[in-house]
Amino acid sequence: MSFYAHSHQNHPSPGPKWQPLAAHLVSVGTKARGFLTGSLPNDYKRLAEMAGLLHDLGKYRPEFQQMLCGLSPPREKTYHKQAGAAKAAIDLQCIPVAFAIAGHHGGLPNKTDLGSAVMSPNGLAVAREVWNDAVGDLPELANLTPLPVKLEKLQAELLTRLIFSSLVDADWTDTAAHERSANGLPPDAPPADFKGQQWLAALLEHLLTKSENCTQESVKACRKDVLDACLAAAEIRSCGVYN
Repeated sequence: MSFYAHSHQNHPSPGPKWQPLAAHLVSVGTKARGFLTGSLPNDYKRLAEMAGLLHDLGKYRPEFQQMLCGLSPPREKTYHKQAGAAKAAIDLQCIPVAFAIAGHHGGLPNKTDLGSAVMSPNGLAVAREVWNDAVGDLPELANLTPLPVKLEKLQAELLTRLIFSSLVDADWTDTAAHERSANGLPPDAPPADFKGQQWLAALLEHLLTKSENCTQESVKACRKDVLDACLAAAEIRSCGVYN
């Protein structure tokens, strides 16, 4: 059986205009890993790749494939992010990856919501139900193993957000590239240049307006204290996260 990630509105049957699921997972994993540039350890980059490989694991559900073919299975049986999150959290013990996968459609969940997603009918049970089909379609999945990454709380929070950001960007980028190609459109334009000073000026102007419109003096004072502390820290440190 062939598995697909995306169909095509003008081609209701599987064919060249449809994107194979394995190709999508590999592409998103490669892109997500590539977005984590710089001096980050390779183990962290591997976690981003793992997120890409697992993010649509639930699309191996027969009901999801039926939906792509125009059938109407129960909607809740087409949910697909929960299975990948469950695989990452329970079998691979990679909680930052689980958070990123669970949030890649609607935003990062809190710990309670992640647990609910993992243990929901669309989570761990589905991950284990489809795993053999998934590995048969994409053997690379069988090589995923827990990684010995021990993190302090702040490190874990930051890594989770890095993986989440890279996964969302990679998923959108790959899906858009496929859709543009399938519809005979040129590739997306390259991203705009980074304009740090310009964006910082815009942010500070926005914060100033927000402060001027605040009628609660205690809230205004707290916001000013936080902003002043952030700006002061940035003046004396070349880079970093300040807590």
